[in-house]
Amino acid sequence: MHTSLMHIVSLGLLSGLYLKENGTEIEGTFRVSGSNKRMRELQALFDTPPRYGKDLEWNKKQFTTHDVASVFRRYLTQMPEPIIPHDRYHDFRDVMARTPPLSEADAIQAYKRLIQTLPPANQYLLLYVLDLLSVFARKADKNLMTAQNLATIFRPGVINHPTHEMSPSEHRLSQEVLEFLIAQQDWFMLDVPPPQRRDSIVGSLQPSAQDVLIVPTEKGDDPTEGTWKMVEPTKVRTGGHRA
Repeated sequence: MHTSLMHIVSLGLLSGLYLKENGTEIEGTFRVSGSNKRMRELQALFDTPPRYGKDLEWNKKQFTTHDVASVFRRYLTQMPEPIIPHDRYHDFRDVMARTPPLSEADAIQAYKRLIQTLPPANQYLLLYVLDLLSVFARKADKNLMTAQNLATIFRPGVINHPTHEMSPSEHRLSQEVLEFLIAQQDWFMLDVPPPQRRDSIVGSLQPSAQDVLIVPTEKGDDPTEGTWKMVEPTKVRTGGHRA
């Protein structure tokens, strides 16, 4: 699988919309694995230039929500670096590890500041993933995907570090960080300026004229070289709680 910024963001927008519309009331959407055959087919669609799955007509395919969710998880976990980069790993964990613990309000403010320190591409993807997971968490009575369960499943792709990879005892704190971010997602809708260069969430990318600057939207309009298109721009607000 070739994992690039184009693939991850494009996949997030396309599969995220599908999952919001079709998977929020399906039990264990992100926990139950999809069909290996259908997942390979979907993966191939997302990996095929020049559209990278943008023309996918879901109603003409036999993909299940578990197929889509499994492919999305696989892309995130196979990135060379998690969404929260390794050099910010300890900063994000330290907020939850404070003694005495920070108040909820202080922790929210600390995470707002930390999110703003991330490269623009990381901010975009982190906020989009948190939005998606919070939608599922709000319907946990039907899908059994609580914020805690989602944090356990998505920790490897969101907040992880090689020094702790073989230390399950360290995973719990990272899961607590992600659980908090999911549960408090409404507070993290920041005003993020579109990235104007290749701020990579996946480490060094091979140079190419169009490798990471074109992000397809779900609207059907052709993306413009050198720009980013947000799928839900009205949801990006400055620092405050959504009305």
